Amino acid sequence: MCSMFINRWKKCSGYGILANSAPAWKKLLYLAAAPFSGMLLTFCFSPYDHYCIAWAALVPLLLSLRGASPAGAALRGYLFGAAYLGSLFWWFSVCRYPAVLGFFAFTALIPIIFIPWAWLTNRLLRGRRGWLWIWLPVCFWVAIEWFMSQGTFAFPWWSLGNTQARNLVVAQAASLGGSYLISFMILLFNFFLYACLAGRVKENRATWVAAGIIIAVLVVRGAVILGGSGSGAGKSTSEKPVSVALIQPSYEQDEKEDGSTMPDIYRTHIEMTDEAVEKYEPDIVVWSESVTYLNWLTDGYNYKNTMDYLRNRDIMLLTGAYEFAGDAMYNAVVAIDPEKGVINKYRKMQLVPFGEMVPYRKQIERLSPALGRWVNKTIYEHDVGAGKEYTIFKSRYGDFAVIVCFESVIPAIPRRMVQLGAQYIFIVTNDAWFLKTPGAYQHAQLAAMRAVETRRYVVQAANSGVSVFIDPYGRVISETPVFEKMILYGKVRPMSVITFYTRYGDVFAVGCLIFCAFCFCFFGCRRVLSRRRPLPGISR
Repeated sequence: MCSMFINRWKKCSGYGILANSAPAWKKLLYLAAAPFSGMLLTFCFSPYDHYCIAWAALVPLLLSLRGASPAGAALRGYLFGAAYLGSLFWWFSVCRYPAVLGFFAFTALIPIIFIPWAWLTNRLLRGRRGWLWIWLPVCFWVAIEWFMSQGTFAFPWWSLGNTQARNLVVAQAASLGGSYLISFMILLFNFFLYACLAGRVKENRATWVAAGIIIAVLVVRGAVILGGSGSGAGKSTSEKPVSVALIQPSYEQDEKEDGSTMPDIYRTHIEMTDEAVEKYEPDIVVWSESVTYLNWLTDGYNYKNTMDYLRNRDIMLLTGAYEFAGDAMYNAVVAIDPEKGVINKYRKMQLVPFGEMVPYRKQIERLSPALGRWVNKTIYEHDVGAGKEYTIFKSRYGDFAVIVCFESVIPAIPRRMVQLGAQYIFIVTNDAWFLKTPGAYQHAQLAAMRAVETRRYVVQAANSGVSVFIDPYGRVISETPVFEKMILYGKVRPMSVITFYTRYGDVFAVGCLIFCAFCFCFFGCRRVLSRRRPLPGISR
């Protein structure tokens, strides 16, 4: 049994790349190239921001796939995914339980999605089917990214396009095709570098000319947009900017969850708000996620005190709050105007699996009551309720939207809110879960992509940082470090422009998916028909 396993490993790791007589260390080197590519991509994200690495990071993986066997290609795809997601999300392992389950998923389960891509790429790299070996794996990768941004388990955090959030010239392409178009550009360039090393440029000259034109046009477009953006005001609906103060109290997660500290947390926010009003005279003061209880804040006596407080300071308050409605609890946001009172509230729709809810809890309890009891005891007993409606806050300072924490990772949510009339976007979050790891910086990095996609000012108020102001072109206006008690002040402008991506959504990514489906069907049918074709001289 042991010898059989060793033989299978040798076949997967070394076959087809080097001669059987080649030293074992050379075979191991080719195998290690796949996870090396994955780890390289980690340095493209914040706080490192070496985004240029992404344009060549996949070349070692492609060289490793070039002559591998199908089984070896599958292994390389899995190792790449495990190294990429494991090194990118290592901070899951230091967050409180059950976040460690997420780290296990990203290092052991989710990397499976890269296996079919690696297998297909291996088959195409070994063949000579003209342009197909370039365009099909590139589009297939984009289709996988799009698929992973849908549904309950949506988590497009790792998308290659997100690595370019600080590369402002390239990032402007997101206003056309979202982060998926940027991923497409990065993959094309990696395949071009591979073709240069493998001596396959001449045989696909027309394809590379077309790819070069696509990338060049998008880069020039980005440079022109940035050059003409000036202060980033663009098509504003108001000549007067809206002044905003963000309150970052910097509480640890254990303090946030301890109910006895709620009065102290509320008092700290009031004191910091007074300081912000005295120093900056803002129009809107933003508190972060889950600062207080909505039912308590809007209770008769407390609500009257809150209204008196806001009128005396002439400010609008926007705050995250837990809302209890019947048997359900919601992660909500409420905006209170000093004259009109509560103008609207929003309930978080995209919940964090195993962070705010256990997926398919009811089905698990029906299938196995014992397993359901274990889930209730080991993870947690009650799920946070999911909101059902997109909400636009209509105020005297323009119409704005608020998204909560993890929702800023999902491009479809802010895009839909802008379609409904949002002129600028707030994000309220509590990133104390991440401690002082890269997680908080990566979260702010993704907010910049949402700004470019929608051409809206994006303002993130975080309990522990990173709090940030971002202009419609993805430029960071100002930001805070993590776990420092401070007030961040800035100005935003209500915007009216509607980008191609806002209007048409993921049409580019879906187009890549359709192209892949067509290729699979067409060439799959051709292969089946060729097998059934009778041999010359033989009648049936």
